[in-house]
Amino acid sequence: MERVGGERKKNMSHFYGVISDSARKTQPTARGHHGLTVEAQSFQGKIVTTLSREKDGDGNWVDSYEVWRRPHQGSGGERVLLAKGRIDQPIVGSSDLKEPNDISGDLWK
Repeated sequence: MERVGGERKKNMSHFYGVISDSARKTQPTARGHHGLTVEAQSFQGKIVTTLSREKDGDGNWVDSYEVWRRPHQGSGGERVLLAKGRIDQPIVGSSDLKEPNDISGDLWK
């Protein structure tokens, strides 16, 4: 905790993560001040998502993301960058995406 004006102030994390769908009865959470990395994997590979806070060319703080496909231990395969960008900017072609729990069709048209 830091002191502000003689009072204690809790440091709030900038990033939060939750495992929202799993076999556990409680939802595991994670927090990070400058970044957060989440790995979800199967025996065929894993997806790694990283959120980070960086300064842009004008010196403003922006939140960025990277999504990678990587091998799971000895599963083989290549490391592939699937997406990278700023969280506050739209993804090209994002109007074609559906929410993950929308079971009316494929996620990608």
